[in-house]
Amino acid sequence: MLWLKIRPAIDRLVDDWQAKHDNAKVRLIIAHSHGHGDHHAGDDEFRDRPDTDIVGLTPKDVASYFHISDWPRDIARFDLGGRVLDIIPTPGHEPAHIMVYDGRTRLLFSGDMLYPGRLYVPTDKFGEFRASADRLAAFAAKHPVRALLGAHIEMTTTPGQDYPMEAATHPLEHPLPLKPEAITILQHMAAKAGPAPVIDRAADFIVYPVPPRPAP
Repeated sequence: MLWLKIRPAIDRLVDDWQAKHDNAKVRLIIAHSHGHGDHHAGDDEFRDRPDTDIVGLTPKDVASYFHISDWPRDIARFDLGGRVLDIIPTPGHEPAHIMVYDGRTRLLFSGDMLYPGRLYVPTDKFGEFRASADRLAAFAAKHPVRALLGAHIEMTTTPGQDYPMEAATHPLEHPLPLKPEAITILQHMAAKAGPAPVIDRAADFIVYPVPPRPAP
């Protein structure tokens, strides 16, 4: 797989911001929705960058950085400096998975737990996934969500229809944003799955159980 360099774009954005703000110091924080390789493949570009924090990839690393004392039950408030984000632990797809909520825009960055595609869940982690869906629904009941922005698109514009695995093109692709109602739908699908979950299709995403992943 070809990985494009991301640091030049990030450095340019930071430089542009500093030029408009009297060269004020900016600390860059690199955090991920979870620890799968397709999400953190660019981290090495930033190892030698000054004023940069790279958050680790384990639940302990994430909990420590964001001051989550009771992982995964607690929800952290993270102040960027006049802009506070909510960090919501949502393990299941992956042990260190989080979602990030921006109260100013009412956008919820939902990573790989909820997006227009196949939501892969190891069968031995389905209980954690179900608890995360409940935690997410409880959060959304108290915080207005305008849209969810996940990390992939695998659905077509035909309700319930995904593309073949590793499809080279995505004609008539589903838009990335999901409506907040997707949270309730996901919670209900997770709740009804039972002890032997099977593939379950909704209009905008698919809950997709997979075999347990090998221990690292």
